[in-house]
Amino acid sequence: MIRNHQRKKYLLKSILDILVMALVTSPFIPRADASGGCNHDCSKCHRITKEEVKRIIDKNTPGGAVEVTQVKMSPVKGIWEIVGKQGFKTGIFYLDFEKKHLIYGAIIGTRGEQNLTKASFERNTRVSISAINTASTLLLGNRKAATKLYVFADPTCSHCAEQHKILKRIAKERDDIAFQIVLFPLKNINPVSYAKAMTVYCTKSLKALEDSYEGKQVRAASCDIKGFDENIAVGGRYGITGTPTIVFPNGSIYFGNLEQKALLAILEGKK
Repeated sequence: MIRNHQRKKYLLKSILDILVMALVTSPFIPRADASGGCNHDCSKCHRITKEEVKRIIDKNTPGGAVEVTQVKMSPVKGIWEIVGKQGFKTGIFYLDFEKKHLIYGAIIGTRGEQNLTKASFERNTRVSISAINTASTLLLGNRKAATKLYVFADPTCSHCAEQHKILKRIAKERDDIAFQIVLFPLKNINPVSYAKAMTVYCTKSLKALEDSYEGKQVRAASCDIKGFDENIAVGGRYGITGTPTIVFPNGSIYFGNLEQKALLAILEGKK
């Protein structure tokens, strides 16, 4: 009887040992290390310095040295997000924890299809307002408005035409907000956009811009286009490659269209 009891006790101990081993070794069970674990905070276990990132980027990126301004965990586990600058241009890079893969491209969130890289780029890019030649822009709204936003727009761009309607509505309702339209032709997308933008620029007329948006013929005009070309160069320096692009009073940037409510909400936080 005692022997049977000992046999059952030994069998139970063996089963418990197997269960413990399974829990410890199973890839499906989250485990913590002696320092408290890094299942929820990868920065506890994985670190990299800006200097180390810079060496990796400089070795693998053409066009000269990049200044690394920020290194943080990306929205995807196992990858760092790196913010770098070359001159005025800001770039977003990704690097895996093993430091074997430098990644260029966008991370898209599958919930709502948010472009997380674009959002990060906008947070980290600041345009120097003083670099914009405001004498070479078209004013939409009250000239004495306390708050001015700068909108890079292509007269042949349908998205810009839609955004322009929203801007007109805001300017009509709010005499404290005005928009400086910076003509910014996307020559790589539409070869005729430069000539059309230049014609609108020389007319110094919002009506000419709106006629162009509607596909109407704008009467040819010529003028000194130095300021026009200067503003195109400013957009290029700060990485603006699409329209519309909205620059807020503090220099922060937004790519693409914004509805009135969203634009005003962002403006309240970025004056």
